[in-house]
Amino acid sequence: MDAHRADVTAKLAEVQENLKVIDHKINVYRGRLAAGNADGYGTPNRQAGAR
Repeated sequence: MDAHRADVTAKLAEVQENLKVIDHKINVYRGRLAAGNADGYGTPNRQAGAR
């Protein structure tokens, strides 16, 4: 049971780190929205300067 608990704890830590990354991305996007420059943000394979 201790090994299972340790495994679950490790998985929870990984999910919490992923959530931090998601929160950061959301905050960046909100900042771009507020600044009025969110057009194309998050578009895969977007090249610099292309809109």
